[in-house]
Amino acid sequence: MLTQTLVACAVFVCTLTVAFVISRTASRVGLVDVPNERSSHSRPTPRGGGLGIFIALTLGVWFSAPSLLTAPFLPSILLAGGAVAAIGLWDDVRSVSAPLRLLIHVLSGILLISAFPNHVAIQILDGFSLGGMCAAMLSCLGVVCCINVFNFMDGIDGLAAMEAVFVAGGGGLLILGNHAHSPVSTVCVLISAASGGFLVVNWPPARIFMGDVGSGFLGFAIASVALWATVDHLLPIWTWLILSGIFTVDAAVTFIRRWIRGDRVASAHRMHAYQRLARQWSNHGRVTLVAALINCVWLFPLAALSTLHSEWSPLISIVALVPIGIAVWVFGAGLPD
Repeated sequence: MLTQTLVACAVFVCTLTVAFVISRTASRVGLVDVPNERSSHSRPTPRGGGLGIFIALTLGVWFSAPSLLTAPFLPSILLAGGAVAAIGLWDDVRSVSAPLRLLIHVLSGILLISAFPNHVAIQILDGFSLGGMCAAMLSCLGVVCCINVFNFMDGIDGLAAMEAVFVAGGGGLLILGNHAHSPVSTVCVLISAASGGFLVVNWPPARIFMGDVGSGFLGFAIASVALWATVDHLLPIWTWLILSGIFTVDAAVTFIRRWIRGDRVASAHRMHAYQRLARQWSNHGRVTLVAALINCVWLFPLAALSTLHSEWSPLISIVALVPIGIAVWVFGAGLPD
């Protein structure tokens, strides 16, 4: 436990250090986010700091190898995550076409799923599970969605890093509480530590943005531990849906509303509820703090309840997410200014 704590602290410091170095050298390599009509910031800001999350988390996993020996498929997961990070970094430096990004995301999802030694099976209801090709395709879709949701929701200072700290940390804490130590909980703690290190320099007003290299990789990392914990029957998939409720619901409502209106849903925009609130309040920090408060006071207790009564987890997830859906709809998610 002492070794794992030291590794987590090292991951935190490593992420912070790399992000700080990138912030000082970003202008030399073209890693500067210049505001445009879709931006939620008003001054040029370094980006690509999420590279520190990828580097620190990868090193942390390797240094934790003795405690992760029961997961021999981790190299494949790291390779797939590296591909997501690489295409994200390329997009941060030079724009990459959406089809190429999607192709890499899909291939990474396939590599992740194929890395598991046993067939992926997902318990949907008590006594009913999906398996075989159906579960594999659904899992791949979930991985791709998680990557892109984190990308979509990384639009204001501190929000994506805070969410990653909460989802990974909350999931790891629930696994530890119900199943003592497991390799999944170790990786969850490292994801949370890396995200926390970046949050120091990304807290409003942000000194650096994580960029696609960070948001995409974090989405993949969280999808990986969620799938891992689900396959190993450590946490139900509904618990992860509850923990990620703010991102999942805001992204889903925004997508559905834009699709109904006939918008080009694949085009960039700033119509998410969190973006509208940030403009209305003229304060990124307040939006991030409200999201953190909802996570801690509302979503985490219900996520914990869903682990204690897994047979009721689908119903608990509805109770947890419907009020958030109503709120983001009222706040105008998916509507132009």
